[in-house]
Amino acid sequence: MSRGPVLGIDIGGTKLAVGVVDGDGRVSGYLRQSTPLIGDGEELLATIVALAGRMAPSVSACPLAVGVGCGGPMRYPAGIVSPLHIPAWRDFPLRARLERAFGRHCQGKSCDVASGRTEAR
Repeated sequence: MSRGPVLGIDIGGTKLAVGVVDGDGRVSGYLRQSTPLIGDGEELLATIVALAGRMAPSVSACPLAVGVGCGGPMRYPAGIVSPLHIPAWRDFPLRARLERAFGRHCQGKSCDVASGRTEAR
């Protein structure tokens, strides 16, 4: 079974980050920026998609899937988020919107679960 690259997205109250990791765990691209102070959920989503798009020239293969970490609460597995630090995203269908934007399967977890797995490594 061939494993390909995955796009990772970290949505935080102070920063947004995107990175591409290949099947062997090597990071082939990474960008971050401050989370914009905007009141519109669609505009924030567009900012995240644009950040990932700026990284595209630095990676050699199109990611096969998207993984996302976002503050909660989150209804899992539907990926409906209401992060306390992003008031514009109350009952926001993040998983569905990212799948539509990238045309790839998206798997999301709340930050407490995602960061716990990362720190355990």
